[in-house]
Amino acid sequence: MEELIELVEDLYVRFAKTEEGQYVQIRQLQADIQAVQNNYNMMRTRRYAVGTQNLIIMIVGVLFMFLVTWLTRGILEPLFNILSNNSIMVLIYLFALPTILSILNTIRGRKKTIELRQKAEEWREQVGDKQIAQLNSSIAALRAEVSQYLNANSLYPYFQKIGWANTDDCGRIHDIIVKYKLNSIMDAFSIYNDILDREYEREQDRYRQQQILEAIEENNQYQAELAEQGRRAEFDRSVIELQLFEMKNRH
Repeated sequence: MEELIELVEDLYVRFAKTEEGQYVQIRQLQADIQAVQNNYNMMRTRRYAVGTQNLIIMIVGVLFMFLVTWLTRGILEPLFNILSNNSIMVLIYLFALPTILSILNTIRGRKKTIELRQKAEEWREQVGDKQIAQLNSSIAALRAEVSQYLNANSLYPYFQKIGWANTDDCGRIHDIIVKYKLNSIMDAFSIYNDILDREYEREQDRYRQQQILEAIEENNQYQAELAEQGRRAEFDRSVIELQLFEMKNRH
């Protein structure tokens, strides 16, 4: 039993060191990879905004046409005589130039958007992919280091296979071995598995009880609302009866 306890304690220490060391570094590297991918996605989805620009162009353009009209009212008097009797022609006259400029600006914006996408792809190929490859290489090296370090303990493959390769499960199994004075890791696993099953059942029972309590509470609230509605209906009926009684007595 002592030898088994020493192995489990050694494995616990190894789990603790990797969880506080390499696994923290791996999570940070994975976050760095996600940051690179997010940066690329942001660059790829950028759009050259033309909506505000087009609005400004329309406003400034119409004001410009009004100014030109006022300054050239003597020169273009025949044109104004034609426009004065046709509101549609006035709108066309005022908005023609701003509309053309907005269309040209929209076309320019689309070209700029395509350029932004091309720059995003160039960044991914020249920078992003290389960064991700380096980060993945660092992660692979850390995982190999962790594997070599943990596999130095002969119990690690058993913990890894069953999915208990962490300090929490290892610590609880250690306590089981000490409590029951076991000489077999498989016996410890069996007892721990039974404990987990009972804990799961208790958790399910608590969940079901909570659901029942919530259902009772909802039903109580519903009954209270019905009772309140009944009281209001009775009060309204009493008021109506009183009004009818007063109307009869007036005659």
